[in-house]
Amino acid sequence: MKRKSMFILLLTLFLLFLAGAQIFLTSVDPKIKKRNEALTLMAPKVEFSKVTKFYWFNNDKSYYTIMGEDTEGKAIYAITPEEGGEVTILQQSAVVNEEEARSITAQAKPDVEVLEARMGILNGEPVWEVNYRMNNQRIGYYYISAQNGQWIKDIENIYKLVIYGKNFK
Repeated sequence: MKRKSMFILLLTLFLLFLAGAQIFLTSVDPKIKKRNEALTLMAPKVEFSKVTKFYWFNNDKSYYTIMGEDTEGKAIYAITPEEGGEVTILQQSAVVNEEEARSITAQAKPDVEVLEARMGILNGEPVWEVNYRMNNQRIGYYYISAQNGQWIKDIENIYKLVIYGKNFK
């Protein structure tokens, strides 16, 4: 009986340690910190009841975009500059979504592997920046208007950075 109690105690302590480690690692994740920073910046203009996705867009300026539902239950995208300022709010049903942006890119560039998409602001317009990898292992960025799905620009043939055997996209 004593061995069984000791085993249960050790197992409980181990599980508590794992839970604590998970909470710690989550709290220091830079993307989670940026997401929380975005929510704080947006708080005076919009309050989310549910956050579905967070995008961190970097171009001439950095923007945070949060996809989710506001307190009225409307599905929206909210975009704000990293340094704060104006918050752009878009109804999800009125703009191109991430899957559509990926699909538009795949149709326009059938020989590439679409990697990820991020929403932000480029020249005052909401855009999707779709990152892709070409057959020669170089990467590119395809920019699409979030309002109408039209092509804006394409940046191709960017060398993939390799440092000490680690690939950086």
